[in-house]
Amino acid sequence: MSLIILEGCNSQTLDLDKIDFNDNPHLEKLKISKVENQKGHWVLNQSGSDVGLSLSGVESSVQYTLRTPEELARVTFNNLPLDNIGAKLVAYKGKLAFARLSVDKSKTFDLFNHLKQMLGKPDQTFDNLAYDKNNAEVKLLETGLKGDVKIVKDEYDDEMIAYPYQNVWVKGNLIYQYTLVTAKDSFSNTLVIISKEALNDKIIFGYHNPEHDPILSKYAK
Repeated sequence: MSLIILEGCNSQTLDLDKIDFNDNPHLEKLKISKVENQKGHWVLNQSGSDVGLSLSGVESSVQYTLRTPEELARVTFNNLPLDNIGAKLVAYKGKLAFARLSVDKSKTFDLFNHLKQMLGKPDQTFDNLAYDKNNAEVKLLETGLKGDVKIVKDEYDDEMIAYPYQNVWVKGNLIYQYTLVTAKDSFSNTLVIISKEALNDKIIFGYHNPEHDPILSKYAK
């Protein structure tokens, strides 16, 4: 994998909610400083009990890592600003094949509600439980997630709050995976968008073993 450092001005901006992932995104116009050219796909190498990863093949992808406040300010999702923890975009076969981002924490529920409005009912939903119905966390959930918070009972007939902490939508060739991240008295978020082609071709590190992914394996070949 080779690393290219770009410098320059007159950069453009990109709203990932507005672009067509099947078109060339021209990510070079964002003037991102960390750009890596990757050759090949990820393969697992096992020798006895040791397991490693290496790149194999001739597939070509370009990976853009957004790190600075200036770079993160150039990308939004539905005009929602990104959080400062960083983001990653990957172009593959002339298309935007992967995006991993977090919007500003204060917009966590805005992102979820927009995805639900845009994509409809999730194809997969995974719930988490909150045991104290009166704490600040639950109040935030009830306000932010609106009709998606449910009251359930455990084996002792005690009431708990169930809420979706992870949702997956499939739209055409794209998989959207939204994760609600819980912290003390606050929430943040992670949104991953990956094409089925990039998933099955094992282009993206971290998604290089799709057949055994606990959530995305159903979309593997």
